[in-house]
Amino acid sequence: MVDTFRDTVEPSVRQRLEDSLTTREQVENISTELPSAGGAGSGADAGRTPPPAGPPRKKRNGFWETIKSLLLTLLLVVLVVGGSFVLTLYAREKGWIQGKEVIEEPDADVADEDVADDGTGEDADWAAEGGEAEYPYIVRVQGAAVTAKKITFEYNGKSYTIQPTVESDVYHGAVAAARGYTIPADAADDEYAQEDLLIAYYNKLAYDPEMETSINSVLTQLAAIKQSAKLDADEYCELLAKYVQSIPYDTARNAAEVKGSVAGDPRMPIQVLVDGTGDCDEKTMLLATLLTHSGYEVSGELWQTEKHMALAVAVEDSDKALELSWGESGYAFIETTQPIYVSEIPTSFVGDKQLTSTPVDIPFGDGESDVYYSASAMEQVARIVAARNAAYDAANSEKAVMDAATGDSAYNKAVKRYNKAITAINTLQVTVDENGKKYDDFKDRVAAIKWLDKNQWW
Repeated sequence: MVDTFRDTVEPSVRQRLEDSLTTREQVENISTELPSAGGAGSGADAGRTPPPAGPPRKKRNGFWETIKSLLLTLLLVVLVVGGSFVLTLYAREKGWIQGKEVIEEPDADVADEDVADDGTGEDADWAAEGGEAEYPYIVRVQGAAVTAKKITFEYNGKSYTIQPTVESDVYHGAVAAARGYTIPADAADDEYAQEDLLIAYYNKLAYDPEMETSINSVLTQLAAIKQSAKLDADEYCELLAKYVQSIPYDTARNAAEVKGSVAGDPRMPIQVLVDGTGDCDEKTMLLATLLTHSGYEVSGELWQTEKHMALAVAVEDSDKALELSWGESGYAFIETTQPIYVSEIPTSFVGDKQLTSTPVDIPFGDGESDVYYSASAMEQVARIVAARNAAYDAANSEKAVMDAATGDSAYNKAVKRYNKAITAINTLQVTVDENGKKYDDFKDRVAAIKWLDKNQWW
């Protein structure tokens, strides 16, 4: 279930700017409150809400270091046991020691027949003691032909359209696939084992091999944009994020989920491509597949209490990057529900919902990374967000001056400064309506920095 982040400038506020208000009479004809930087629904005097708590600090490739340690330990055990076994055989051959008498086991076929006869036996005992979890997977199903939705979005001032190629029988198979997974008995009371099962579940949904054609078709088009626009690793990460963020958020599905469970939730990436909508975990899984296939290391962040999911991308290995990363975790935050800067941390969601619980890390892919989001990009995003917050403060301040002004001269001067602040807000933040639907874009990081260099009045 998704609750989408929304910091809005209301249509009526934008209208003030477009009309170039210069007189008291014009302004008084529009009565509206400017939302604060704390998020939609906040009053003009409300303080900014602290960002959601970050995940426990992660050490890059810690998982693989653990695997290496285990493998070395296993190798030592094999050498010791194997050496002991060889020496024992040699000693028996020489007659130095006597082997134990061998007791023959029942024939395997007879044992299997006994199990079948009484309805119990090895298989039942194994299932009770543990066994393996069962996860959903796609089995192709014939059905009506389907076409993926075209998604048009802007990046760095240019408009791009992505038209995925999908196989209809794979889409219908994804729709038909069961959701959920079994929890073996030996994991029922093991919190860590259950987290591992949850991680595996999301990875099974995100990386089902039957979806390879569809995912590759999207990546081919995005890679062509990267090449033609000569994007670096930071910009390509932002391009992938902007594409997924521009897929409309499914408000109707979210409303249904609030009332109860929705069949077939969450949808797999191919379903998001065909349906042309997605909620938080669905869009997060799609972006995770695109980023990991492009060489980035990512981790999903799941707030189970608040029922929200976002993504985090690994940053470069430097002290500055670690300092600027989300909660000094070594990862940059990515909100997938609507366009927002990579590494910008939302402060509120629809209904003023806050993320106060500790998220569960959901690593996607193999944990390997060839490219990272840089410290310099995060510094620029921090500058953009600070300028936008300053513009909010300036707009609220000038609004107070306008309300208190007794003469037209002071009032009209405040209006001009107010409109400048609104220009900054609308330039550095996507504008959405009350349902979270975008109706005006913002300047992406590189373009926003260029704009800030020419407009430093704050």
